[in-house]
Amino acid sequence: MATYIGKRIVPVHCGKWDMNKAYEMLSIVLEETSGDSYIARRAVPSGTAITDTYYWMLHSLYSQQIKDMSDQLAAAEQRIKTDNDTTEAAIKQDNRETREHVDSSLQETTETLTETVTQARTAMTNQKNAFDQTAAALNTRMDAVLAAGTGDGQAEILDARVDAEGITYESLGAAIRSIHPKVSEEIADGLSLLPFMLNVHDGYYLNKSNGGLTKLETACYTDRVPCKEGDVFHVLSNGYMLGCAALLFHNNEIVTHYGDDDYEHGGAAIAYDITIPEGVNWIQFSCITKSRGFSVSKDEATESIGCLADIHEELDSIAFRVKETDRVLDDIVVRSINLFNKDDERNLRNCYYEGNGTLKEMDRAGMTHPIPVFKGVTYRWTSGYGFWGGNAIHIVSTDADGNVTGSVRAVLSEDHNYVSYTPLKDMYLRVKLFPSSINQTMFCREDDWPEEYVPYYLKLGKVDLEGYATVEDVEELIEPLATKEDVKEFEPNVLYGKIAVFDGDSIGQGSGTDGNWAKVIGPANNMDWHNHSVGGGTITAEIYNSSGSPRHWVSRYIDTIHTNYPSLDYLIFEGGTNDADLLRSEIDTKFGELDIADFSGNYDDSTFTGALDTLFFKATSYYPSARIGYIVAQRMGSASGGYGENNNRRKFFLRAIEVCKKWGIPYIDLWDGCPLNPRLKCYYDSSLDAQGNRDAGKAYIDGQHLTATGYAIVSSKIEAWMRTL
Repeated sequence: MATYIGKRIVPVHCGKWDMNKAYEMLSIVLEETSGDSYIARRAVPSGTAITDTYYWMLHSLYSQQIKDMSDQLAAAEQRIKTDNDTTEAAIKQDNRETREHVDSSLQETTETLTETVTQARTAMTNQKNAFDQTAAALNTRMDAVLAAGTGDGQAEILDARVDAEGITYESLGAAIRSIHPKVSEEIADGLSLLPFMLNVHDGYYLNKSNGGLTKLETACYTDRVPCKEGDVFHVLSNGYMLGCAALLFHNNEIVTHYGDDDYEHGGAAIAYDITIPEGVNWIQFSCITKSRGFSVSKDEATESIGCLADIHEELDSIAFRVKETDRVLDDIVVRSINLFNKDDERNLRNCYYEGNGTLKEMDRAGMTHPIPVFKGVTYRWTSGYGFWGGNAIHIVSTDADGNVTGSVRAVLSEDHNYVSYTPLKDMYLRVKLFPSSINQTMFCREDDWPEEYVPYYLKLGKVDLEGYATVEDVEELIEPLATKEDVKEFEPNVLYGKIAVFDGDSIGQGSGTDGNWAKVIGPANNMDWHNHSVGGGTITAEIYNSSGSPRHWVSRYIDTIHTNYPSLDYLIFEGGTNDADLLRSEIDTKFGELDIADFSGNYDDSTFTGALDTLFFKATSYYPSARIGYIVAQRMGSASGGYGENNNRRKFFLRAIEVCKKWGIPYIDLWDGCPLNPRLKCYYDSSLDAQGNRDAGKAYIDGQHLTATGYAIVSSKIEAWMRTL
């Protein structure tokens, strides 16, 4: 039984004030009506009014705290709103000026093109008229030849075999036949000086073998374009087998082709730089699947006149980036390197998109929400190879609403751990998802790829409203883009930047390859975190290894923690599994009795119950203001060992919950509050070894210890629970 030691010297929080209750000296209570708190000057008998100053003294003014914080936030909100209005007006003005400039440039370009084309057409008309006159004269001479037959007529024929450059041909026919290619080349040379413009036709592609057209609804082709040696064309297109991206001609003869091997790249559009070689004067373009990307531009050796397609592509890029920027600004905006939000309602489950845009049902399959990606940036994401196999590389491009606009083929890493892709234009991607691994799925820029899992988040940086942020804090840490509504809706991250210490056994320790919950939660919230969990550790003291060396005793290691961390914010314990297994034969003497009224601090830590009493007594004494919590481990047991054995573990965990309730220590029960269960094959396959379970994306290594997948599942629950402490 507890003994009376003396009067209270440490204040104690007693919750809401009840007039019908008696209170010890230094009891702190909350008066609900005013929100103020009071402290007892001396022992208070029941029935004493809170306004009786003989017994009660005002401890803190709630209303003043709220007023101070309200005034600060109101000032911050006004400053943010003013800055945001200014920024928004500036952005709109910049966008307006950009649009006006582009419109003006387009108008000037159109006028220049029109004038140049008109001049070229006039020149070609004059050239044609001259050619017609020459032909008429030639016909007159031919008539004379035919009429003459012999004599002077023969001289006329001989004269016709000599061209304007003095070259004599073996026959009149050879001389006549030489005229067409010369004229064709002159026409090509003349047209090559015109501005580069394309006429694009749908429904056909170029046949590389004969230059003919083959019908295909998804394809497109262009008219022939004149060119000369040294011209450079930038082509984005795709082909397959007989279909090609470009054909090069000398007059009507095919010289070479590009792009018939594009299917090796998964049918995605491929970028080509085509430099016109000697002897080529015409080029023609086509694309098997234009939805996967098709564009052509040209660099002129002399004067460069911009291609309208390039201008429109740039406008589309600007529009895409402005839209995505606006969306990010609306969210306010510190974004994690992981661009995949596992909680986005647009994520698909039990279905996926095929390359043609058809939505196909499949159990346990899924697709991510639309993720914005930018031209020329390489992105990487976790592959889900164990489920998708090689099909993991087939992904779709979409609009902002998730509607499929095309399909592309990404690249699978050699170890099958991730997939990568470099978009050829700004777009949105939806990639294949394995829903059971959603808590460890990442989509990042390749340069940002982390060694450990990083969750998705959008937040207001380092501002902690729980700590009553000042106007200066808001100005320094929030870019002037937030609105009043954003501030109201913001939920502060109470874990950000806090000191957190974890202790426990191998469940809390994890491994280097599989991690642990401390390694997930700490970095994700920029915490100063420390994990002192040790494999084989026990809550109970005086339990030794087979070698006779002491185990890691959590109930006594609390003294070391206090020495190393005299102040901390979060202290999280886990353990009991090894206690249950090692004390099985001594349970009658080593389980211990629980006295819910004994807060003396004098406990037998060689028993499980006494060790927990000791641990919580010291933790609350060392850290009266810290957030202290206890984790009840997940369900455990292997098929070989029999699940019935674990009933003893549950008995120890239930006792731990009882002791937590005695000391007012919050706990999270993963045994009953988490779906992990080694009896379920989706979480653990007893026919596989440890690495096999890891590769298959299972939650357990051996039916007891967790894989990275398992830690990702429980970490999200533990993190959410820690925010409530």
